[in-house]
Amino acid sequence: MKKFYAYLPVNLDLDAILPSSLAKYKDDASYLVHLIVKRQNYHKFKNNEKVELKAELLRKVMNWRNYHKIRDVLIEKQVIVCDLRYIKGIKSYSYALGPEFLKIGKKKLLGKRVSVKLNKFIEDHKKRVKPKTLAEEHLLKNLNKIYLPDNIFEKTDNDLYDQMCLDQISQREFFFKSDIHGRVHSNISNLSKSLRKHLLVDNKTIIELDIQNSQPFFLAILLLNNFSYSLDSSKNVNSFFIKTSPLPSSNTMCKTNVYRRFLAKVVDGRLYSYLKIISGNENYAGDFKKKVFKEILFGKNYYKTDLTESFSIEFPEVWETIQKVKEKDYRILSKLLMRVESYFVLEKIVGTFIKKYPEEFISTIHDSFLIHEHNIANLQEIINTQFSFYGIKPSCKVVQHG
Repeated sequence: MKKFYAYLPVNLDLDAILPSSLAKYKDDASYLVHLIVKRQNYHKFKNNEKVELKAELLRKVMNWRNYHKIRDVLIEKQVIVCDLRYIKGIKSYSYALGPEFLKIGKKKLLGKRVSVKLNKFIEDHKKRVKPKTLAEEHLLKNLNKIYLPDNIFEKTDNDLYDQMCLDQISQREFFFKSDIHGRVHSNISNLSKSLRKHLLVDNKTIIELDIQNSQPFFLAILLLNNFSYSLDSSKNVNSFFIKTSPLPSSNTMCKTNVYRRFLAKVVDGRLYSYLKIISGNENYAGDFKKKVFKEILFGKNYYKTDLTESFSIEFPEVWETIQKVKEKDYRILSKLLMRVESYFVLEKIVGTFIKKYPEEFISTIHDSFLIHEHNIANLQEIINTQFSFYGIKPSCKVVQHG
């Protein structure tokens, strides 16, 4: 039988909290508290924000006859708090931890009764996951090929988020979903970079092939199309790229020296490092890529910093286009880029790879790929071919995780 653990507050004493009539339901109470911690952890909440939990799903794991009693005692003793706001078909009750139970550090092994029901719930959930495309179907199949070494928890010393991610993979509790922009989210995309080196497929470690400067690169693709792609065409992104079929020589923007200079930095994978230098941010201690995202690509147009000023002077036409696209809604550019990214990464690159190498492992982390080392050249060739139509190819970096 699989082992399932609950992550609980260090000072939680269920023997003292539950009345004698509910004493045998300590595992049920543990699971409810754990699920709140797990959901907060999944969303990377740092301030004990409330999370919605559906009663219907809780009752599938907890004792359904006593679910309300167990929950109410935990609320009464302020182990958890609830907004008690329910709107049928719209909103479930939202929960958070009580103010005296915020320090998580206890790991409790759940008993057989709750573990069996939890395992059944996980297996039933897997059956309900319906991939939308052939690429998604293959990625879901490959997710189940990933394992961790038996001594993984002895090898790592991680924070709560990482520990729970590792637990889910060890317990085969996979989640897989694609969002409205086509991006795929799974246990692997949520796993910290430092932990990917432990992933095993066919008892072999895997490597990551990362598209450098990916968001600026996909921006360059949109610039080649004069931004003729809009959110209205999102349901048929495939036909958009087939019908527009632009070549660099046919586009007004791409004929300018400004665009060529921008494209050269992007294709070489040096845009971020170049922006660091020209904006005087060589000694910037944080994640500079996030600074570029916030101030240039995805933030509101009112940002006026050394970085935005340097970018606007160096690449004025690109800057003006970005500002114009975000004029009415600053979120529009990020949505466009995610949809272009998911189209090329999933439909074109992964789609081609699985047709040519159907038995080989491949997974994605948004704009990067996890594969076995012997497939680096094969995947690189496919990537180059998919973008050669535009007369450009991205710079890719191999990250050895093993």
